[in-house]
Amino acid sequence: MCRAEPVSPTRFLEAQDSSTTGRKAQVENEAGRISPVTVEPSPQDTQKQLLDLINQMPESELVGLRLGQVAEHLSCCERHTSRLFRAVCGRSLRVYVSELRLKKACSLLAQGSRKVIDVALESGYGSPAQFNHVFKQRFGMTPTQWRERYQAGRGCAAKGQPWNQPAGIV
Repeated sequence: MCRAEPVSPTRFLEAQDSSTTGRKAQVENEAGRISPVTVEPSPQDTQKQLLDLINQMPESELVGLRLGQVAEHLSCCERHTSRLFRAVCGRSLRVYVSELRLKKACSLLAQGSRKVIDVALESGYGSPAQFNHVFKQRFGMTPTQWRERYQAGRGCAAKGQPWNQPAGIV
């Protein structure tokens, strides 16, 4: 039977340091050959990336945008992306997307030829009930009432905004 000799603590630490140093050099050498060193982007760079994404993407694609997709594009976690979006745009991504959907819905309703269910589905809402709830919460009237007022040419007396650009919509 073989017994290991006791090792002093100093000798043990020296042995660990030498083996670790060898591994670090090997990893650094491999990393140097595989890819260059990357630097973390500054907050200003990330904000610029977010603004570029919002400005360059068509509204039809922005309507279907999810926080995870934006986070992946910016190489950030979802929580940081959420805070960044609120700082840059003044509202959450969910509210921003909802406003874009409502803007699209208003333009479709203004055409007057489509059913409310078709407008709801084309605007990105899963059901007419959800669409009616969000629309009424935002404008204080149903989509049908909104269309009737728009077609009558009265505009939005309650909000003081023209119908083609409801208040708060970018």
